[in-house]
Amino acid sequence: MTHKIWMMSLFALSVAGAAVAFAVQGDTQSAERGAPQEGTTPDMMGAKPTEHHKVLAQMSGTWTATLEFPGMEPQQGVENNQMAMGGLWLVGDFEIADFMGAPFRGHSVMGYDSTKGKYVGMWVDSMTDRIVHSEGEYDSATKQLVMHAENLDPMTGEPRKEVHVTLLRGPDSRLFKMTPEGSDEPTMVIEYTRKK
Repeated sequence: MTHKIWMMSLFALSVAGAAVAFAVQGDTQSAERGAPQEGTTPDMMGAKPTEHHKVLAQMSGTWTATLEFPGMEPQQGVENNQMAMGGLWLVGDFEIADFMGAPFRGHSVMGYDSTKGKYVGMWVDSMTDRIVHSEGEYDSATKQLVMHAENLDPMTGEPRKEVHVTLLRGPDSRLFKMTPEGSDEPTMVIEYTRKK
């Protein structure tokens, strides 16, 4: 089984490498051609970071995380985030050394979709086989990034709409709450403190 997973990972890396090489070749050819061709779109020319991406950049760096779940002892984790793809995407890796008897790993990507006019995100982790997509808006007055997602209720297995709120309290502190839509009781709260 381990060998199979290793081979699949190697295949995925090979495909990703080919895609990067193709993209680099395309960029080189575009530069050689000079002016944009008729019919190209802004996305084809390359998106640029905006004020929206500066909001996400506040979450870059390494953070200690204290997770609280109803009826459970607090858990300690670490999150590493960095702005990638020329500052367009916040890419994060989250881990807990021992969560219910096993290591837990999560991976996130967040950005700003100018076509939708919304922040967008995705999350995958080592406990599930699905991708959770989210989208939402940032309120500069309250310093809250409010994202809406559809997940599965871990107790029933039924689809559940959730609200994910990130409060950017300052350069070294933020708070995350995950709450089922229509409820005031969060199912998870994470306190983040930037590692010095």
